[in-house]
Amino acid sequence: MNVKKSIQNNWKNLLFGALYFLWGAFFLVYKTVNIPKSSILDKFRLLLNLVVLAALLFLILLDWIKDWQKGYYSKILFSGIFLAIAFIVKGHGDGWLSLVMFVFLLASASINFNYILSAFLGFSGLVMMGSFFLSSRGVNILRNFISVRVGNGAIRYSLGFNWVTNPAQLAFFFVVAYVVLRNKKTTYWEMLLLELVSELYNFMCKDEQFLKLNSNWV
Repeated sequence: MNVKKSIQNNWKNLLFGALYFLWGAFFLVYKTVNIPKSSILDKFRLLLNLVVLAALLFLILLDWIKDWQKGYYSKILFSGIFLAIAFIVKGHGDGWLSLVMFVFLLASASINFNYILSAFLGFSGLVMMGSFFLSSRGVNILRNFISVRVGNGAIRYSLGFNWVTNPAQLAFFFVVAYVVLRNKKTTYWEMLLLELVSELYNFMCKDEQFLKLNSNWV
């Protein structure tokens, strides 16, 4: 199958994956990475939510048309109820972010799960390794918070994230998503590499030499 034909057959999967990648990358940085929040960034956040929401509603509409032609009226009804709940949640949650999250769930019903996993691995890996690399190079826009565990006096720091636990949580979900995507194709070398990634974060979160290099950020 050539590239053109592959795109024609999978354009919905590709569009959803691209939307999820862009939206996920921005909000993962915005919500977890310790960067200054400017007014321009807030305006871009709203614009991104609206553009992604419009594109996702378009994909949902296409699914409804297809389901209507097949007589799946109950499916349309329940997805419509779910969409109405999403708009209700918007007023009681995190605004547009909560709404788009719900609509992503609804639109993903007809999307190949591997595209969703691939998009997540792409933006989470970039944010995780990018934050780690930039914070280790002393980039001023990334600040490192330090946490001292009471009792044994262990020092941990956040690798440029808002919280010390953020990089560990992100690494966990990255490993899980990778294993699910690869499934039985996962090799021992890949498992070893994933283990090294996890151990690297565990080591760097407690490395006193790295802490001294970045002591001016505290």
